[in-house]
Amino acid sequence: MKAVLGSRWGTELLILPLAALGGMVGYLGFFWLLTQGFFALALPGGLLGIAAGFPKNRWIGWAWICGIAALSLGIYADWKAEPFRADAHFRYFLTHLHLVRPFTLIMIAAGTAVGFWGPFSRYRQSGGQSERPAAF
Repeated sequence: MKAVLGSRWGTELLILPLAALGGMVGYLGFFWLLTQGFFALALPGGLLGIAAGFPKNRWIGWAWICGIAALSLGIYADWKAEPFRADAHFRYFLTHLHLVRPFTLIMIAAGTAVGFWGPFSRYRQSGGQSERPAAF
């Protein structure tokens, strides 16, 4: 077990379970804060990205996967919290997403940005970024 977790793929395989755990905690925390009167829609995607950013990774795809997952989770959480009165189905919500309040869209975008940035920052720290040329 130690050899697997010490290898590159062992640590990178921790990204998805940690992202799922962070997303779940953020999703539940969003609804708990909603009952307290706070609209923290950036929380699900943000915690997803923060949790996914713990292990080092050397593939930029993890950042994109987590960013898309954070966006999806933010949209889904908003639909569960505030479905449209005309039609409460998810398909209707997706096709009328442009009618959502601007502040809500900003919160979803903030969660998406953190969801992407967590794994992306670890990608850059692990040497995944190409070397810059030396200054003359």
